[in-house]
Amino acid sequence: MLIIDSHNAEINEKKIFNLHLRNSLILKKMFNADLVALPHHLQNKQYEKIVFVHASNYTKSRHFIDFILKQKIEPELWYVCNDYNLGEPTAIWNLCKKYGFKYNVIANHQPEHSKIVTKYVDRWHVCNLNSLIFEPLTPPSFDQVSTFFGTDSDYRTDIVYFGAWRSNREKYFKKYFDRDFAVSTSKKNIKKYQEKGIHALWSSRLNWYGNKGTLFDYKSSLYLEDEKTHEWYSHLANRWYEALSYNIPSFFDRSCMNTIEKAKLNYPDCYIVDSLDELREKIKAGLLNVDLSEQRYAAMNEKYETMEFIKNILC
Repeated sequence: MLIIDSHNAEINEKKIFNLHLRNSLILKKMFNADLVALPHHLQNKQYEKIVFVHASNYTKSRHFIDFILKQKIEPELWYVCNDYNLGEPTAIWNLCKKYGFKYNVIANHQPEHSKIVTKYVDRWHVCNLNSLIFEPLTPPSFDQVSTFFGTDSDYRTDIVYFGAWRSNREKYFKKYFDRDFAVSTSKKNIKKYQEKGIHALWSSRLNWYGNKGTLFDYKSSLYLEDEKTHEWYSHLANRWYEALSYNIPSFFDRSCMNTIEKAKLNYPDCYIVDSLDELREKIKAGLLNVDLSEQRYAAMNEKYETMEFIKNILC
């Protein structure tokens, strides 16, 4: 099996920022597959199945199209898509439109909620792709992460929001962010926030490897979702599983209630908030200390179920 990711850079497992690349690495390990992101990664091999992960205009699609067309036996094409806001990869689009290919989709949302042109899709499978990244991690000792004298409580920031700019979350960003609210994002995305008059305590993009610059630096996270996702169920977002991995609680904006209910999430109601003042009051009230063992156990089961689901349809 060949996995093609739209990372468009050398793959460094110790410096991973892209969620889709993290998913690709999980799939690579699951199937002992070859993973490529650049044309020179391609090997002179034949593949029965070729899986595209994520869609980006940066992908060197022409090279991948030529590689697929040169396969002696036409391979099955698959597309793993964890975001309703993405269409099909350019390579798949051209293979279908110009050469008559069809492909299959594995997504965490229904086809009617997607930008994908379904006339080229043979089969559409829905599963909880977001659960794949859950990994129960153990917090490091304080001397592993601290750079100054103090206590663990002094070092860690109360709450963080992390992620790229999403236009469908603008009103929620304005609802919660102020110059004291920690937001972890890339420098490129900071400008997008600021252009909309949104200011925050900007932090570097989180690391997903090692102990420094990770979610271990925070005591909780804020969960916001796109307005469309309130009705277009796409499972609990990656940020829920990422926060659980680092054993920190998430505060949900009340607008996420439909997602919480459909996910059958057993989580205390006190972590639902509707304003910045309410959020701060609950942080002061000590809601940063909560036993997440039940939620972590459930997340691990969800991950195993998703992995089995994918294995059954791709093997």
